[in-house]
Amino acid sequence: MSEALRIEKMTRGEIDTAYALYLSDVDDDPERYLINWFNETIDDPYGYFFAAYWGGELVGWCGMYHQTAFATHYCKIGNIVVKKDFRRKGIGRALMLKMLDTAEKLGLDRTKLEVDTENGAVRLYESLGFQIEETEERFYDDGSDAHIMWRYITSAE
Repeated sequence: MSEALRIEKMTRGEIDTAYALYLSDVDDDPERYLINWFNETIDDPYGYFFAAYWGGELVGWCGMYHQTAFATHYCKIGNIVVKKDFRRKGIGRALMLKMLDTAEKLGLDRTKLEVDTENGAVRLYESLGFQIEETEERFYDDGSDAHIMWRYITSAE
């Protein structure tokens, strides 16, 4: 990871740029799912979005929320997006580590995510302690399957 990379909490003013970055990596978002999630979650005390900057350019972002409101005490990672030209530079790992650190500081002992079974990021998640607990067929709208992955923190008390 380079010193040019910095990760900060995303602000409402960065939503449009982050959404455009997401759209550059997908065919479309016909239901505007992601922009709605940003707008509903960015000011939610249980939601966290982090932006990754390389120099002054937004090159990635991630989103998570935690479920302590329902006493389940876990964190759910929603999206991780890295601009194509900046992949394989440690940005995805840095974003994941920021979310995991935030979850631990919140006292959350479990983190969950879903990932397409064909996505190479599965190896990244496994290297960070996530384990595949189940695979759901036709999980995504396009009919692709997803691994449901969990990471557990065990306290050393």
